[in-house]
This record gives sequence, structure tokens and C-alpha cells, in this order.
Amino acid sequence: MTNRELLREIYKESKAINRNIQRVANVGLLGIFERVAKEAEKNDDEDGKFIVKVGASLIVVTEIFLLLRDIMDHQKFKMEGE
Repeated sequence: MTNRELLREIYKESKAINRNIQRVANVGLLGIFERVAKEAEKNDDEDGKFIVKVGASLIVVTEIFLLLRDIMDHQKFKMEGE
């Protein structure tokens, strides 16, 4: 294995780790939003409900971008291997 191949493999793994860390952070944020949603529902707080909806929507968008990036990277590395 040449240095170039080794560096490409390290780069690929680093990107995958960063995306996984982002996903774990998103799961943590969903937990926080769940608690806020319960509290807002209990207190009939419209602002809290709005914040939960916006936050959850942003997490969904982030997950879509992460998925698209995974697909693009997979295709890129597959094409480099051929």
C-alpha cells in the first residue's frame, strides 16, 4: 500500500467518523427537543412548540445532507477503485 492510498483511506475514514459524530449529536438534540416538546405541551406554550418544530425540521435537513454526502462519497471512492 502506497502512501497515497494510505492517506486516501485515512481521509475516507475521517470523513465517515465526522458524519457519525454529527448523527450522534442529532440524536442528542432530538432528546432535548423531546423534553422541550413535553414541557411546551404541558404548559400550552406556543413558542416552545414552534422551536421544537423548527429544530426537528433542521435535524431532518441535516440528516438528508449527511445521507447525500455518504452516497456521493461512496460513488466517488467506487469510481476511483475502478
